[in-house]
Amino acid sequence: MRILNEVSMENSTNGHNGNGNGAMSSYVKQLLMPTSKRAGERRAWSIGVESVWVPFFLATNVAGETTLPSDVLGMPLRLAKSKDGAVRFSKEGRPVLKVASELNAQIGIVRDNFVAGLQDYTHAIQQERSDSFKAQVEDAQRAALPIVEATKRDIDAAILAMRQAHAAAAPAEHSPETPPAQNNAETQPAKELATTGKSKKS
Repeated sequence: MRILNEVSMENSTNGHNGNGNGAMSSYVKQLLMPTSKRAGERRAWSIGVESVWVPFFLATNVAGETTLPSDVLGMPLRLAKSKDGAVRFSKEGRPVLKVASELNAQIGIVRDNFVAGLQDYTHAIQQERSDSFKAQVEDAQRAALPIVEATKRDIDAAILAMRQAHAAAAPAEHSPETPPAQNNAETQPAKELATTGKSKKS
């Protein structure tokens, strides 16, 4: 894929400036713009297969960027099968579908190139505007500190509450045992002996 590479080359030619101009800056601005989402569509890398990936690779095939087979683009979803060839079903009883392996591999290449483009952009900003970047990092860490401390307090309180609940629900055998009451049958002979002794003295 040459798309991100061409953007990077054009960006290196035009350069960055304080106003954020240049091909890469425009590209990043487009990435940050909110767009509508289509529900109920199979996604690969959280992007719609039939609404985005298939049209994109149809275009790259036309442009000579890729050579994905027509059957892959015509039927991008395939039945998932086990090693013995049996069709796999979900817990709900529906057949499991997967993205065609050739298409999935090409999506992986786009993903890797996309990540590389993000890293290149970040590195360029760090080099050209190092002071501003460092200040942004410090400001983010400072702003996050109260949230970090509150999160720790919440976790500690939750752990304490769980321990207290566990201790309250512990079995009764953990409490001290009371000595068993003496059996009346065992104490009766002693009483009889005492009574007998008194009667002999009288």
